[in-house]
Formats: sequence, C-alpha cells, structure tokens
Amino acid sequence: MSGTEARTIDGTELRAANAERRLSKAEAEIERLRGVLARLTSEECLEAAAIAAHETYEKRAPEFGYVTRPDTAVPWEQLMPENQQLMLAANAAGLQAALDKARGPHEGL
Repeated sequence: MSGTEARTIDGTELRAANAERRLSKAEAEIERLRGVLARLTSEECLEAAAIAAHETYEKRAPEFGYVTRPDTAVPWEQLMPENQQLMLAANAAGLQAALDKARGPHEGL
C-alpha cells in the first residue's frame, strides 16, 4: 500500500483500537489517582487536616453548646505536643476509615 492509498479498517480492528485507547486512558487515570492518594496520606496533608479540625472544633464548639478546655482553646502552634499528636492520630484514623469506605471492593487502588 502506498502512502496515498487509504487503508480500510474493519469493525474488529476499530473496536480493538478504541479499547486500547480506553485502556491507556484508564491506566493513566489510575496512576493519577495513586499520586493523589499518596499526597492525601502524606504527613503534610494529615497535619493540615489536623490543624483545620482543631481550629474548627475550637471555633464551633460554642455553636453546639460545648465549652472547650482553656489549655486546648489555643492556636495549633501553642497546643501541647501531646494534643497535637492526638489530633494527628484521630485525623489519620478518620481519613483511613473514609478511604477504606470509598475503596469498597477495589482493594488494588
């Protein structure tokens, strides 16, 4: 076949080519999501979540009729290291539970 001749692709070849493109896109998306998951579970992200949870908890506690302890009603940087570690552990456990629930039967992701 010369460079100017058109090649006819039958339905089977076309379906196979489309399937290969879809598979390639799916594999790329899986890799992207693995990267997102790795960043989401990084120490930096877990700490950001713990800080946000702490600050939100302290700010919104009165809306729910709760008065927090004076030694914990401080900015994150002033929070005792033991309390910071507790918030980090609680948030990591919460995130892990959410990820486990979201994964469902797709354990390989």
